[in-house]
Amino acid sequence: PQSAATPRTAIVLGLSLALGIMMGAGVGGLNEFRERFFRTGEDVRDRVGLKFLGYLPVIGKAGKDDQRNGGQPDVKVVESKTAKSSKSQPSKTLSAAEKRARMRVTVDAPASMFSETLRNAKIAFDVVMEGQGSRVIGV
Repeated sequence: PQSAATPRTAIVLGLSLALGIMMGAGVGGLNEFRERFFRTGEDVRDRVGLKFLGYLPVIGKAGKDDQRNGGQPDVKVVESKTAKSSKSQPSKTLSAAEKRARMRVTVDAPASMFSETLRNAKIAFDVVMEGQGSRVIGV
């Protein structure tokens, strides 16, 4: 014999490639069909029928990125004046500066999606609640 009779490499390779493409497309289509999350503002408008003002991230809670040391939230160590004088262990609490820094997102990043969402919410509130003041002065 000049060549191997079985398995025919080209046929096996072609069938494997075609089967892999079909299975991948099937799994991808199934995942897309079962998706329950909103990805864009159009998804919210189309599925729920409500106006979409923007995305608003969670600020102040420990997320996956914020957790370190075995699931404990990352906190800054703050030494009080009594702790400095008595040379005792510093207490682990969030400092006032850390709390303010978490709420400065719109000041530090005025072009962020968070800031845009707050501006949209402020405009929507001003349009709907004409004549009533709001606590947000400007973003």
